[in-house]
Amino acid sequence: MVTPKIRNLKLIDPPPSVNNATVPIRRKLKTGAFQVVKVASKDYAAWMTHAQYQLNSQIGLPDKCYWRADVKIPAAKTAADLDNMGKGIFDALHKSKKTPDDRYLVDLRLRWWAGDHVSIWLVEEDATKWGPIRAASEKLIAKLSQTSLFGGQT
Repeated sequence: MVTPKIRNLKLIDPPPSVNNATVPIRRKLKTGAFQVVKVASKDYAAWMTHAQYQLNSQIGLPDKCYWRADVKIPAAKTAADLDNMGKGIFDALHKSKKTPDDRYLVDLRLRWWAGDHVSIWLVEEDATKWGPIRAASEKLIAKLSQTSLFGGQT
């Protein structure tokens, strides 16, 4: 059996709440009409840049593996809801190439702690365990997406 890779990464600050990660802007189209699109807020973009800089010197997981994460958020550093913290952290991990895409994330624990930084434990998972489960899940999703909510073909 191959020994799984285990990594502990750190970030100084938690991300802004996902509720504040984007702002709407009006963009003029070639037709003269306007379209409202969401772009990263200044605070979120600044945090993302700083987070990626911090992660660059840390060692992550292989680029192709199933993985799990245990993330501890310093409660004293944010007033955001706990469930709004994960997305920014996982986006920073993936953009800095420390984890595979989060579609390969198979187990997650997100919690508060009394520490002064974000602590991220990453563990490579056994592909022989998760591969068949994820393949079955992907087949079910594909099958369900071909039928309407009422059981008929779409």
